[in-house]
Amino acid sequence: MSKKLTNILLLVSLAFNLAVVAAFIYMTLRGPRPPRPRRERSRMEAFHRRDRDGMWADSDSIRALRTTFRQTKEEFMQELAKEPINEATLNTVLERSLAEQSVLERQLGQRLIERRKEMSPEEAKEFFNRRAERIRRFSERINRIHRDFRDDDGPREDRPHRRYRREGE
Repeated sequence: MSKKLTNILLLVSLAFNLAVVAAFIYMTLRGPRPPRPRRERSRMEAFHRRDRDGMWADSDSIRALRTTFRQTKEEFMQELAKEPINEATLNTVLERSLAEQSVLERQLGQRLIERRKEMSPEEAKEFFNRRAERIRRFSERINRIHRDFRDDDGPREDRPHRRYRREGE
């Protein structure tokens, strides 16, 4: 490498190092950012915040039901993985899983009904329409994934995941 090129690279490196040190000094001397101005929250925003926090749906009883349901689903999958297949055990675990899911859905539904009674008609319309829209978008995304998976050519085992197909598109 020529001496001229080496000197140029050295100067560029020095410039970057100086820029980093200057930025660090500036950030240190400037001090902390000023706090954001707080604005008054409406009653509906309080409902949304409570929804985001999950306080209304994540009571101890709901959390326990979810945990039990997940454990039953996991047990079902583990039973399916065993060799030989024991259909009686599989059906028993499946029925237990369905019963636990039913109890969980009923509890969540009751919580939503209680929540609805606390809201005004406008709040309920906004809150539940937003949740319905979220469910619709999720369903469309799942349908699109399934459609993309079905529309691929070739045997199922040879189909790459959609993420890995992008180079060939």
